[in-house]
Amino acid sequence: MHALGMLWQLVFLLAPPIPATLLEKAETSFDNMEYPAALRLADQVLSSSASGPADLARAFRIKGLCLSGLGKTEAALDAFESLLSLDPNAEMSSDLSPKLTAPFYQALARARAGKPLRLVHEPPPPSEVLGGKEIIVRVESDPKRLVKKLRVVFQCDREENEQRLERAVSGTGETALPLPAKLRAREVRYRVEALTAAGGVLYVLQDGAAPYRLRVGLPGAAATASGPDAAPAAAPRPTAAEPLALPPPQNAAPTPPAPAPRPDREKDERATPWYQSWWFWTAVGVVVAGAATGVAVGVSSSGGSGPADYGIRIP
Repeated sequence: MHALGMLWQLVFLLAPPIPATLLEKAETSFDNMEYPAALRLADQVLSSSASGPADLARAFRIKGLCLSGLGKTEAALDAFESLLSLDPNAEMSSDLSPKLTAPFYQALARARAGKPLRLVHEPPPPSEVLGGKEIIVRVESDPKRLVKKLRVVFQCDREENEQRLERAVSGTGETALPLPAKLRAREVRYRVEALTAAGGVLYVLQDGAAPYRLRVGLPGAAATASGPDAAPAAAPRPTAAEPLALPPPQNAAPTPPAPAPRPDREKDERATPWYQSWWFWTAVGVVVAGAATGVAVGVSSSGGSGPADYGIRIP
């Protein structure tokens, strides 16, 4: 048990210090105006492979203030420019001495004329095989030349462990990081990181808060990004077919024109008295015919042999 305890102590001593712990100690030393001690702690964070973007920005801030307090204005200006390349919105507390913050505002004026650190990446389109697929990353802007390496951290659908690919870079430009040629996966989730010379992460590039996603698919299909699977596109709604404007058959007889109205006839009909009009006597004929039919039916149904009397009354 004693040997096991000694082993754990040795592992603890050999383990790299946590950047957050170093930064807390550095800020305490700075508040106590122990600038050399705070500067050493900040440099430890900058040279740690465990540091992330926020840790590095915080370390550059402390370093710039310590150098300014030690009267090393140019070195402080350089540290503050590195800070602003990582965090363009960085600010200084109003309770700090103007002597300490003067180099920061000089760096801020310079930074407005330039661009902060920026990486650009477009996920490749799906392909039938993901092995050997190139992940192309472009360092678009790096004013302080902080980026020394690019790294792709990826995970396959058939493996739980993350894998890493790294390439050394210098300045701006494109870098291709191919996936392993023997990769047998149907889906790969990945992110891109820009690293310092020590391996600290300066910049993380992914699809929002989630990693990029690359899937096996037909060539030419759109690339699939991270997040929930997109719903399949709705089928197009059928539209009614428009009638075809066909010409009439050549042997079809022409349609006879409608009879033209005769104004003289209409005028004569309107001028004739109603009892002399044709429609009146037509109606009378219909009434007479109906009455005759009724009488005949009545006689045959009564069975009598005598004559039947009937009369017609015209109003």
